[in-house]
Amino acid sequence: MQDLRVEKIATQNVVSVSPQDSVIHAAQVMTKRNISSVLVVEDNLLGILTERDIVQKIVAKEKNAFRTRVEEIMNTPVETIDLDESIMEAARILRDKKIKKLVVTDGRKLWGMLSERDILEADPALHNHYLKKKQLLGE
Repeated sequence: MQDLRVEKIATQNVVSVSPQDSVIHAAQVMTKRNISSVLVVEDNLLGILTERDIVQKIVAKEKNAFRTRVEEIMNTPVETIDLDESIMEAARILRDKKIKKLVVTDGRKLWGMLSERDILEADPALHNHYLKKKQLLGE
């Protein structure tokens, strides 16, 4: 499985919102699509917005999700990986950067999304390796 490429397990159809959209709109899109994050795109990729961002930056701080724009709380820059890379490399980046999702690119073009869960479902043996590394690092 170590030679498995990102392209084989990544989700190609990604959902995006505009940086000017309200956070409530982004949350509704995520709920409707049953997803935990959306990419923030205008002419190009600007960032990523996750459920965790909404909870920590809006709900916990009692901010108005109707008035707050996505661009105010999105994560940027976004970590990317080329679709030709191995899932081992993707797992290493996720672990080292302490993130759960990577944007997949085809050269400089947005191609899709890869999550920690995608990798662990594709290669269950990698789960133990990934967890052991995290434990060794004290995470």
